Amino acid sequence: MPLPYHRFVRTVELTGLAQYIDKNKCRCIFKQKLYSGQPSQGTALKEVSIMAPKHISYRLMRRRMRRTLNYGENRRMDHLSLPLTELAADYFDKHAPFDYLDMDYATNLSREGCVDPCTLIVALVYLDRVRLNDQQYFETTDPANLYLAALIVASKFLHDDGNADFVYNDEWAASASTTLKHVNEQEINMLNGLNWNLLVNAEDFGSALRSVESHLARKSLLSRGYATYSDLRVLSRHLAETNFLWQQFLQPLLTLFGLASLAYTATVFGLFGASLHLRGLSASTGMTSCDKPTLPI
Repeated sequence: MPLPYHRFVRTVELTGLAQYIDKNKCRCIFKQKLYSGQPSQGTALKEVSIMAPKHISYRLMRRRMRRTLNYGENRRMDHLSLPLTELAADYFDKHAPFDYLDMDYATNLSREGCVDPCTLIVALVYLDRVRLNDQQYFETTDPANLYLAALIVASKFLHDDGNADFVYNDEWAASASTTLKHVNEQEINMLNGLNWNLLVNAEDFGSALRSVESHLARKSLLSRGYATYSDLRVLSRHLAETNFLWQQFLQPLLTLFGLASLAYTATVFGLFGASLHLRGLSASTGMTSCDKPTLPI
């Protein structure tokens, strides 16, 4: 049975490793690997040396998300970018056609609740699960409440209590301009809608991230009329995106070329037919090229 988090922290304290790592760093180690027994000092120190902020995979992921999620090089990633906030609104426009998510509400919630892109991606995974598992709950609940509840559950999944990034429910209530009781009710409803299935593994997260990247790249391409290098990289990564390029650009271009060719062919055959018709008329009247009409004097 995996070692519970609080017991893991206690084990670190008892083995004399508290001088090397603090409680917040313990969370990073614990998230990476669930120990089935007490870690040795060498094992724990090895985990500390490759914890997320220093590991090459973490830096590569941050660099990827900065490029594909429209953050740039210098902008902090503790809030959602505008395209990501618009993506959340687009999600409910697509899957909840009878209601919508207010952009001002979503923007304010992102800013005041310190929603980072990872939290949004996990929240989108939860929303998809709820939509498939409990469609009635999804369709009868206000999108603002669904969005708020999904962010709360996703934030708690990613950030343990006591961590600097942890957001308490009273803070969520203040960000959403509602009461703590309402926030608690929405969180419980979301958990019940998920059947308490909160685990988001690496495959789930990677799939959701690729979907978000593809959505942003398509929207950017259609709005600007041209694609950046990052957009082309994202769109050419999957066969589904190749189908998108075919449907949006290559297929219309080939259709236009086919129609133009058909019109040209019809014109050529029309002129050829008219020429044959005129020759037939001249032959039937007995007129040749040397015949000259007689003018009355």
